[in-house]
Amino acid sequence: MREIRVYGLYELEIEAWNGIDALMRISNMARRAKLSYQTLNATFEPGKLRVRITALGDGFETRWLAAKLEKMPEVYRVEARLLKPLEAETY
Repeated sequence: MREIRVYGLYELEIEAWNGIDALMRISNMARRAKLSYQTLNATFEPGKLRVRITALGDGFETRWLAAKLEKMPEVYRVEARLLKPLEAETY
């Protein structure tokens, strides 16, 4: 069965332990995805890191990145969602 790919603006929300070390590992993993990053916001709370990333690209790449992030030992929550679908020509 062929997968349907949706190009658009995606948002990933990540929560992790271990502060700055987790942020560096998350950013290194994000570099491997074929996405065009728009914003990356990180908030540090006592014992917790929250990261919000918005990126343009293929839904397949977004899901790939989310799956890789979920496998990291310090990450305990990953949520990916499509904010705005775009036509392939506008991508």
